[in-house]
Amino acid sequence: MLKLSKTEAINFIFTVLVLAIVFGYNDGRPVFEFSFWITNFFKVLVISAISIYLHNIAHKYVAKRYGLAVEHRVWGIKKLSLAEPKYPKKISIFGKKFVIESFPLGIILPILFAIFTNGRFYFATVESYKLFMKRISRFGKRFIHVTDFEEAKIAIAGPLVNIFIAIAFSTINFNGMFDSIVLINSWIALFHMLPFPELDGFKVLVGSVPIYIFSFVFILCVTLFMKFIGSFGALLLALLLAILLVFLFFWRLYK
Repeated sequence: MLKLSKTEAINFIFTVLVLAIVFGYNDGRPVFEFSFWITNFFKVLVISAISIYLHNIAHKYVAKRYGLAVEHRVWGIKKLSLAEPKYPKKISIFGKKFVIESFPLGIILPILFAIFTNGRFYFATVESYKLFMKRISRFGKRFIHVTDFEEAKIAIAGPLVNIFIAIAFSTINFNGMFDSIVLINSWIALFHMLPFPELDGFKVLVGSVPIYIFSFVFILCVTLFMKFIGSFGALLLALLLAILLVFLFFWRLYK
């Protein structure tokens, strides 16, 4: 069971709402009908909530194995220029003070893409996470502080859970029954692998280039080919291409 702190719960709600807007903004119908749109929106909302919930369970489970804790956050950056960081900053709303930890790219970019592309392009990167170390839990480990390689394994757990959910439901997706589940999970997995600061992909890339190459190529190929050659064909092709590119990486490295 995933236990959320108050801050995590707020970030989780924002994440799910933004993803629901991203995937539910355009319901695919030629004529707008509110009753159909709102029904589709709530369906997407539920799928997004479960998908992100499982994504974060994966992060927390792997982190716990290394004596670490993970806190769910909305993706953001602390610097908007080369100048000194401008975040966190305090704001006051109706006399109550709030602390904004970072500029919320994970809220702004997905919504802007949804609006300007009329919901035809899904920018599905909304959340990230922060690691916390419990020294007593690291007792007996080779390194007291978390290593980049350990964080790479923690980071990749989330996208892998989402892509395997997509593959699993694709195998039983008769008559398009589970189209939304496959779409949402594959895009969440793919966009979390982008090598932008604070995202899963960036943490994997820093920790292990071979793992990043393999996982990014695997997730990309599954996402692109699953609809055309089926889940089994996409899985097999993705594995072959990912292994090939990792082999080429090592061959080039040690040549």
